[in-house]
Amino acid sequence: MIVAREKTGSYGFFDESFQSRKTRRRRAVFKSDKLALTGFIFAIFLVGVFITYYCSQLFTLGYQINRLNKELAVLRVENHGLDEEIQQLVNLDNIEYLAIHKLNMVKPDANNFLVVTVADPASRELTAQSKEQNSQPIVVSWGEKEKSRLIKTFDELVNRFENKTG
Repeated sequence: MIVAREKTGSYGFFDESFQSRKTRRRRAVFKSDKLALTGFIFAIFLVGVFITYYCSQLFTLGYQINRLNKELAVLRVENHGLDEEIQQLVNLDNIEYLAIHKLNMVKPDANNFLVVTVADPASRELTAQSKEQNSQPIVVSWGEKEKSRLIKTFDELVNRFENKTG
């Protein structure tokens, strides 16, 4: 049997016996330091939650503003369309068409009109002043000639209406 000889000497590796061991010193952590560190971490966590909440509120408001702007644009278009429709309906030709066809009104003839006379403005002012002074109503009497003319004109108008409908 062959036994290998034991070599003594350096193989190129450092021997552990020559290396000085460095020992780390553990620093003692006191309770107050632990409490301060825990409070600091908790504060950072709360700040993170606050920033997240604030950003979510900003995004929510941004979406609401965007939605309301779209709704406003739709309402403006609708409003513009309604303005155009009003302009079309206010046109006198359209009013005449609606009156004749939808409301069944009749266009007056050349001799089918009634003239109503109104008292002059000076007498209106006097009657208004006297109404303010007196609590009793004022009765304005017309002449007999004017009454008969008014009744005669009204009678003619009713007869024309009856002749056209009947």
